[in-house]
Amino acid sequence: MQKQRHVEGVYRTVGEVWSDLHHELLPDKAGGIKKVINIDAVWTSIDNILRTYPMERVMRPEFGSHLQRLVFNPISSDLADIIREECETKIIRYDDRVMVNSIDVVEHADKNQVDVQLSFTIKGYDQLFQYNSAFATGVQ
Repeated sequence: MQKQRHVEGVYRTVGEVWSDLHHELLPDKAGGIKKVINIDAVWTSIDNILRTYPMERVMRPEFGSHLQRLVFNPISSDLADIIREECETKIIRYDDRVMVNSIDVVEHADKNQVDVQLSFTIKGYDQLFQYNSAFATGVQ
């Protein structure tokens, strides 16, 4: 399967290099489960790494991060540093396609939310990508 991808002002044909199941497990036209490929597969991988609890996957009990647990701590500058380190450590450990450039953690005490903003490159692509996601906290 070939797909055109816009990168740095030019279109180039990119074959399916990486694939993953769509995170919502949507059906495809053939009745199977929809796949995401290449860059979208990397985004799915990052989201899976950060949102999966360790011990949640039976065949890979060590996989995942403690981010979902960490966001239930009171919001502080120390918490932001711990979240940043957890994200970077786990992404580097579980996805060697991703090279982390920066991680910003923005706390919203008024919304009980922590935003993680990840800037990264993907091996084989000359482009900077962004992953932004909100994680709800349990402490008011």
